[in-house]
Amino acid sequence: MGNRLNPLDEGYRPGGLSDHEWATTVVARRRDLLGALTETVLDRPLAALEHTAIDTALAGGGA
Repeated sequence: MGNRLNPLDEGYRPGGLSDHEWATTVVARRRDLLGALTETVLDRPLAALEHTAIDTALAGGGA
């Protein structure tokens, strides 16, 4: 099959949202997903620094 599922895709944008509101929604969805996946793999809650690392990665920050 040639189909792929990308859980980080923006998905459907509801009408009535400004560009800023939409960008905030997408980042929040991605942060929640990555946080949940990481906590599942680590089998523990994330530390504050780990949440910050996810936020930094989503913002495009790097070393």
